[in-house]
Amino acid sequence: MLKKLYKEYLSQFYLARLLRRCVGKTLWAIRWKMIYPTKRALWRGARTAMGRCSMFADRVPPREKFFSKRQLSLYDSASDFVFSVLGKFLNFLVAKIVKPLARLLIPRHIRTRLRSLGSQVILRISGRRRDLKLVALGDVAAAQESGIQVTVFPEGEVACAVPMVFPASLRNDFPLGAESYVFPAVSLVQLENARISGLSNLVELNGEVVHHDLYRFTHDYTSEELHGRVRIYPKRKIIRKFDSTDVLDTLDCAAVFTDACAPNYAHWLTEVLPRIHASAQSGMDENVPFLIDSGLHANIISSAQLLAGKHSLIEVQRGRSVNVNKLYVAGAAGYIPFDRRPVKQGGHAHGIFSPSALKSMRENLSTMLGSADADYPKKIMLRRNSGARAMKNEESLAALLQEQGFSVVYPEKLTFSQQFHLFSGAECVVGATGAAMANLVFCQPSCRVIICLSSHKEHSFGYWRNMASAVGNDVIYVMGPVVGERNQGIHADFVVDAGDVIAAINY
Repeated sequence: MLKKLYKEYLSQFYLARLLRRCVGKTLWAIRWKMIYPTKRALWRGARTAMGRCSMFADRVPPREKFFSKRQLSLYDSASDFVFSVLGKFLNFLVAKIVKPLARLLIPRHIRTRLRSLGSQVILRISGRRRDLKLVALGDVAAAQESGIQVTVFPEGEVACAVPMVFPASLRNDFPLGAESYVFPAVSLVQLENARISGLSNLVELNGEVVHHDLYRFTHDYTSEELHGRVRIYPKRKIIRKFDSTDVLDTLDCAAVFTDACAPNYAHWLTEVLPRIHASAQSGMDENVPFLIDSGLHANIISSAQLLAGKHSLIEVQRGRSVNVNKLYVAGAAGYIPFDRRPVKQGGHAHGIFSPSALKSMRENLSTMLGSADADYPKKIMLRRNSGARAMKNEESLAALLQEQGFSVVYPEKLTFSQQFHLFSGAECVVGATGAAMANLVFCQPSCRVIICLSSHKEHSFGYWRNMASAVGNDVIYVMGPVVGERNQGIHADFVVDAGDVIAAINY
């Protein structure tokens, strides 16, 4: 048992710590023993040459002193062509050789950590970093002299029923988190002279970084850390920013809805979109634009346009910043951590959601989009095209459920309004865990929602239960064993027993 524990967990932590130390020392040596002396020597040589050579008196570059414009043009064209071909060749090697070998030889969780470490290596070599203090949005609002804060949705308590699980042997073998939770009120706070960045919900304000009140940095690992944009020190409540962000523009006023998890449909639907709805319902001036991330899926953009009303949308690219003189920030309306930190005490969150915000958003969408047509199927099975968490026997299960009167649906091929009508009128929904399953917030309380997932111990099993309970629904879990690469953790492929799915439908 101890050998297995060391092999699966302790050895990885030790190797990661050793790798971090080695990389840190190597980077220090490269920067101060190689790059810095080289720069210094080159600068001294250039100053000496400029002082001794009369050709620099008129500030003419030396190559133009010896070569004609035609020769320089040919040289530039040839060098651009060579570097272009070399770049394409390197991209081909990475795509066809390096990445497939990495997927074959290196476990998924180690690849993500190495990618994060590589991003930090590049940014650390550049030397651009700032250490800022982390403060909660509620503390900032309480400390403001003006106290401009509007409560949009009240505090709400959510009672979470224990979901039925198939097979019966697994019903008492997984953690669900608390049986109930109280979600705080959703408020709109005004900040003066703030800066926001694309793909991040962290706001810079007076030398500090403001975050929403549900973050627990001792337990929660952020997407910004994974991609090397920041490093967070939870005990010191300090964030080290590596971004070399360029200021895109300065606005007089705006409301911010950028988020690192915005491209994920489930995070968008339950965390970002309710905040857009809350801001639009707060009585805010219609001339205030809403800032969202660029490059989002068409369905996400469509949902934002629906709930933003007459507010215009401004897209912010990743790595770009916007200074806003008067910034409106809506508090969290739902939250599930991007990932978990490896802490000894456990107690990781399974996700909590504002019942009043989600129900109000559902009612508002129902008013704008109307009721579903009779053509939409009542019993649906969701198919996924994602490479992670694939249900290996999904095809055979789909054929079996079609005999039971189910319709097979690919949600990513539907528009946002079609997905809303499909789920709001459904009587039974079956599908593997995935972002499209977040549409269950549109289901009626009488709808039976059956979610298939692996029995891996690290799953946030309370996630779908807590989300469904916030809108008055229940879920049923059908679990199966992991197959294929077991070192992929919760993202590993799995299979479920078709008999368990039929039993869940008839339960």
